[in-house]
Amino acid sequence: MTAQMSTAPAKGTVLNFNLGPEEITRITDRLISNGKAIQDRVATQSSPTFANVVVPLAMRENEQSSEYYLITFLQNVSIDKDVRDASTMAEERLNAFEIESSMREDVYAVVRAVFNNASEMDKLGAEDRRLIEKMELSYRRNGLALSKDKRERLGSIKKHLSELETRFSRNVNEGDGFETFTREELDGL
Repeated sequence: MTAQMSTAPAKGTVLNFNLGPEEITRITDRLISNGKAIQDRVATQSSPTFANVVVPLAMRENEQSSEYYLITFLQNVSIDKDVRDASTMAEERLNAFEIESSMREDVYAVVRAVFNNASEMDKLGAEDRRLIEKMELSYRRNGLALSKDKRERLGSIKKHLSELETRFSRNVNEGDGFETFTREELDGL
């Protein structure tokens, strides 16, 4: 049995290529659990403000995105098939969670309440105002202004597309086919 390397990245390193399948799964579970907790807390705000709705949602996205990209990037570069498979599964789960999150009516309701609160919006600087405007627009583009039937259909289509994207990526990454070309065929490239 060989000695295990530490999975902690070197100081200053953003990417950690030493993550194992179990650690990828643990990180995925934590990201989803923390995301749900933040969204649940935000959705229950009785007096929605920029500070108690928009800031926690934006901070979650900002703080968790680096871990998301780390664990999903490994499917493209790891030499260990188990790590690639775990990374692909993590991407599938995280994408499904993000689709579900982007269609939460309760969260949209409090985001919309902040967006529609003129006195709250007047207190914000240009950047914060733009953030809430983009966030509200994103929820609308994700179908939350649609009827329930259309919203459910859109959610099902988005989940299916996400699954197809992941499957395509897996096929490309796992494929070992190649094409050969003559010099003449490559002329002009």
